[in-house]
Amino acid sequence: MPVGKVLDSGKSHTSQTYTEYLSIIEQKGIPFEVPEEGSMVNIDPLIDIQILNNGEGASDNNNASVAMKVSYGEIDYLLTGDAEREAEMDMMNEFDLEAEIYKVGHHGSDTSSTPAFLSEVSPVVAVISAGIDNRYGHPDSEVIDRLQNAGVSSSLIWELNGEDYVITTGGTGFSAMSSTSHCEVPGGTDPEPEPKPDPTQETGDLEITNLNLQEENVTIKNMDSEDISMDGWTLVSVDGNQTYEFPSDYVLRKGENVTLTSGRGAYEDPPGVLEWSGAYLWDNNGDTARLYDPQGELIDEVKR
Repeated sequence: MPVGKVLDSGKSHTSQTYTEYLSIIEQKGIPFEVPEEGSMVNIDPLIDIQILNNGEGASDNNNASVAMKVSYGEIDYLLTGDAEREAEMDMMNEFDLEAEIYKVGHHGSDTSSTPAFLSEVSPVVAVISAGIDNRYGHPDSEVIDRLQNAGVSSSLIWELNGEDYVITTGGTGFSAMSSTSHCEVPGGTDPEPEPKPDPTQETGDLEITNLNLQEENVTIKNMDSEDISMDGWTLVSVDGNQTYEFPSDYVLRKGENVTLTSGRGAYEDPPGVLEWSGAYLWDNNGDTARLYDPQGELIDEVKR
C-alpha cells in the first residue's frame, strides 16, 4: 500500500518491530512527521483532521498515541489509538471531542474510554478493534457497560473480530455497511439516501472462470452479447480483505477474458491482463472472489 506520509508520536521503542518500521520508512524515503497538538492534517480541503494528542510528555507508549478527530460537514470520527486515562484527560481539557463515530480506544481496554471521556464524546456508534478470543480479554465488559451508559445502543457497538464495517457520510447523516449486512443508524443522524444508479454505468453477464490462490490470479469472462464498460465494477478478495476497482476506461469485449494478477509475479499486458498489486492478496488457506457491478449487485462468486 503506497504511503505518502507517516505521522508518529516520536516516542521510541526497543522492539524489533519498531526498528524494522523505522528502517522501512528510511528505505522508501517516506516523509516522517511528529505533528503538533492542535495542528491540522491537510489531505483534502473538505475534510478537517485535527491532531488531539501527539505523545509529548506522555508517561508511556499507549498515552503517546497520535489521536485525531476527522470531520466532514456535520459528521465527526474520533480516533484515539491506545490512549488511556491520562491522555483522555488532557484531550478533554484542550479540545471539543464530540463525535458521532468513536473508534474505541485501546481495543476496548478498561484503561481507556472513561465515563467522563465518553460523556464528552457522546458517540452514536462505537467501533471496537479486537480479535476473537484475544489473550487480553478485549473488549472489557466494563467498557461495554460504559458505552451503553453513555447512550450508545447495544446494536451500535460493533466489534471488528473478523467483520468489516464501512461507515459512509455525505456530511449531514451517515450509514454503515458491514461485510454481511446493512446497518441502519438511528438516533438523530439519518442514513444518507441510497445513491441512484448511474445510467451511464453498465451491468452485464460476467463470470469468474478461474481463481488460483497460489498463483495469485483470477480470470473474468464477458459472457454477454455486447462489450461491457468496467467503470464502477469491483472484484473483492473476501478473506484477503482487498478490493480491486477496474480502470474507468477499461472495456471488456464480448467473449473475451481478463486476468487480474497480484503477488510477486504480477504484471500488466492489457487488455487481457491487468495488474492488481505486487502484494499477496489472496488467502492460500481458502478465499472467495466476489464480482460486483457498478450498482453494488453481486454478479458472480467463486470459493476455493
